[in-house]
Amino acid sequence: MKLASLIVDGRLPSLEILDLEDNDIDDESALFLAHSFSTETTPNMHEFYLGGNAIGDKGVEALFRSFRNNSMNSIARVSLNRMCADLILCVEINVGYEGIKFMSNSVLFHCMEGVEFLTLAGNSIDSKGFIMIMKSIERGGFPKLEVLDMRGWDMC
Repeated sequence: MKLASLIVDGRLPSLEILDLEDNDIDDESALFLAHSFSTETTPNMHEFYLGGNAIGDKGVEALFRSFRNNSMNSIARVSLNRMCADLILCVEINVGYEGIKFMSNSVLFHCMEGVEFLTLAGNSIDSKGFIMIMKSIERGGFPKLEVLDMRGWDMC
């Protein structure tokens, strides 16, 4: 992925908003992106939009592992909504319980402390995923969270 290469090479140090929604990005591309983020390569990034792509649990895990390992706390807005670009693939490729579990656990390691806006709307996350997010918040994760959008979850 060319964008990831540019980021790694330090070509976008002033990048503040990265909006890659609806770009046919899959888990493999998310992995490339994840390896490009650090406090050195993207020190000013505070908004990250990746909704409408075919990223599943593996991609979300890679991204949040990178955020955690690189102490990425400048990010205030995260959008991982509608993580399925093709309705036929939605059953197979979607942020699910494992991705939410990893994300929820990552914030407990003082990762993403600055997140004020988090949207996970339109993903196939069941009541276990909802409980995982709530427990993370209860334990001090997402301390600055102002907006949590979970529309379209199957929480019943």
